[in-house]
Amino acid sequence: MDSEKLRDIIIPLIVIGAGLFIKTTENKNYQDVKKWGKYLIIIGIASLIIRNIDLLIN
Repeated sequence: MDSEKLRDIIIPLIVIGAGLFIKTTENKNYQDVKKWGKYLIIIGIASLIIRNIDLLIN
């Protein structure tokens, strides 16, 4: 697996992790951005699915 394919898998996982972190944190600084957590999770999952399909086709 070359670095481009690895990057295509890791970046969506980082986005999903950031979304989960924002969604579950109790820190007062993140209270205004909690609504963005679910958007990050959705974008990360969609990106992961699309990139995996692309990797399977090629």
